[in-house]
Amino acid sequence: MIPHKLLSGRFGLALAFLLLTACNIPPAAPVSPTSTPTRSPPTATPVAVVPTPTIPSAQVVPFPYGLFDCVECLNMTTRYLDDGTSIVYLQGAKYITGKWRVDGDVFFTGDSFCGDADTMPASYNWHFDGEILTLQVIEDGCADRVSSLDGKPWRLVEE
Repeated sequence: MIPHKLLSGRFGLALAFLLLTACNIPPAAPVSPTSTPTRSPPTATPVAVVPTPTIPSAQVVPFPYGLFDCVECLNMTTRYLDDGTSIVYLQGAKYITGKWRVDGDVFFTGDSFCGDADTMPASYNWHFDGEILTLQVIEDGCADRVSSLDGKPWRLVEE
């Protein structure tokens, strides 16, 4: 046992230092007064608002009823009636009767020019710009009808 006098005073401090050094324990770092950190209110990160692009949709135009004059034909007009019938006039006289219907942008027709209106159906894509009706053949077994309709501009002359 170590006598009580040895542990007191300077000798005790030196002994404590030697023990700490021998055990490889670093001395405590000086403690400095700390302040309590203040919290900043959260800030919003600005986000750029990018408009969602819209794809222009095809304009839905109802198929036009009325009397159409073939711009490239001599004295040929066609009247499309709202009951699904059509009448073709040649030089003002009734020439051909037919039936028609529309499904989206497809125009279906059949007429007496190429046999019975029900047995000789044809299909065309149609476009109407408010003045001119244009038909583009999809399928038509009647060459004479194709030559009269396919790609020809028909001007609306009477609704």
